[in-house]
Amino acid sequence: MTSESPEYLSEDLDFLRQLLRDLSHEIAAPLTPLFGHLDLLELRTEDKLSPMQMRCMRAMRRSLRRLSAINDRMLEMARVERGHIPCDPVPLIPQQAVAEVVRRKSSSAESHGVALEQRTSISDDRKILADWNLLVIALGHLVENALRYAPDGTTVTLELGVEDDGCAIRVIDQGRAVPASELEKILRPFYRVTDAEGYTETAGLGLTIVDLIARRHSGHLRLSFTQPDRSEQPGLTAALVIPWSD
Repeated sequence: MTSESPEYLSEDLDFLRQLLRDLSHEIAAPLTPLFGHLDLLELRTEDKLSPMQMRCMRAMRRSLRRLSAINDRMLEMARVERGHIPCDPVPLIPQQAVAEVVRRKSSSAESHGVALEQRTSISDDRKILADWNLLVIALGHLVENALRYAPDGTTVTLELGVEDDGCAIRVIDQGRAVPASELEKILRPFYRVTDAEGYTETAGLGLTIVDLIARRHSGHLRLSFTQPDRSEQPGLTAALVIPWSD
């Protein structure tokens, strides 16, 4: 039996999942007091720090926020994967879920200098079989990912369309390039695009969580370039495909 056998790969994945669960609990415990101590330090020394020391304080806060985001994503991924977030699919109108995500993310989009728009090519009475909470979580992650890399002044579009195996909810951006060889790899936990500036600031779990949610709905997540003919800024289209209810 080689190290590439399915049995070994399954054992490795099980070990990784358990490690992530353990790490998330170990990381969570010191985060709150660390934020508290940093707040106190800033309040007591605000007028006494040099510009260099202030930059160091801001860097520490950014690092703590990133660690907190990573921990939140690890916990969320574990909850989705283990079924701790219930998945109770019911017939629902996808336009309503998309409208809710646009409402929730409108402030974030504004702060990024990006417009959010919604469009559809399906009738209002078509329904998908989905869990509302998980669907909104998945679409929220897709929109957050798109906003993170969308250039200022561009538009992120949530588009509903019909595909052979279900309803495609596409989140379309005009962001920078991801090498074609790495397009599918970014679904892996903590995967980093090696030559794309700025990817190191993410928790690296959002797309993994969306993929897990898609599979819990007997659907799938597909990634493609929005404008493949543009080499430097082709954009990314993430299509979450969910089965119809009828």
